[in-house]
Amino acid sequence: QGLYTFNHGAEFQYLYLEPQDSLLIYLNTWDFDESLSFSGKGSAKNNFLINLYLRQEKNEKSFKPHFRLKEKEFEAQIDKGIREQLEYYNDFLSNQSEPPSAFFDKLVKTGIYFPFYFLKEYYPINHKWYAKMDHYPELDKDFYAYREDLNLNDESLMNYATYTIYIRTYLYNRAYQIKDMDPEQSNVELNFMKMVDKKIQVEALRNQFFATSAWRTLSKESIPDKEREEVKEYFFAHCTNEIYKDEIRTSSEQKSKLKKGDQLPNLQVTNSNGEMVLVNNVARNNTTVIY
Repeated sequence: QGLYTFNHGAEFQYLYLEPQDSLLIYLNTWDFDESLSFSGKGSAKNNFLINLYLRQEKNEKSFKPHFRLKEKEFEAQIDKGIREQLEYYNDFLSNQSEPPSAFFDKLVKTGIYFPFYFLKEYYPINHKWYAKMDHYPELDKDFYAYREDLNLNDESLMNYATYTIYIRTYLYNRAYQIKDMDPEQSNVELNFMKMVDKKIQVEALRNQFFATSAWRTLSKESIPDKEREEVKEYFFAHCTNEIYKDEIRTSSEQKSKLKKGDQLPNLQVTNSNGEMVLVNNVARNNTTVIY
């Protein structure tokens, strides 16, 4: 029993399997998620999971106007959305001959609750932007009450993006709030890494978050050099994945040799016709993509 993934290019989706299941997958690779369906033993659960995913995706896209709402009105929309998805799940269960396994129930409940928790984590920064506020809105002490019951280190859900995306969003929300409350702690990526170190015990997820933050820091030209060095120092002191460390080390060295405004070395490159040309001849007075 477990949750598995399959992919086609950049697209991927999940497959839930229990002992004795036998599934046939129908898929149009152009539409992917929207066309995915299953038949065979175990198909009902998988069809429910993909349909729940599509419902939540649609809900997230339509939720943007609600960030303008005041706190209580926003929470009412969240509660309404959760109720609707729970009713959808209960309707599914009423048509099943056997109760679901504990793990399937956990997957579904995660798929229902966590996308709405994700939206609540995004509420302060989005509401601040829509309302043109200088600081985060002051929220009721119970606004994040759900956090008290969350397990951020459930290893059975580490490959479930709905779960890990929420965790990342929660940690970044905390990182931005630290900056908002204390201008001396303005390095958001460093704040994020410190939250990871404090909250996440699963080594693979810790390393993934450390590496993601390091990559974000390297790729943003707007980040001051001092903050970039602080993040790099923290990353190398806390990341235990040597592959990630080698990648960041190599990219950092390459970035230091080619700063914004520097002239490109006149290297030989291959053009779209497979011909070797000098890069400065190609890039002169043209918009050029080099990869």
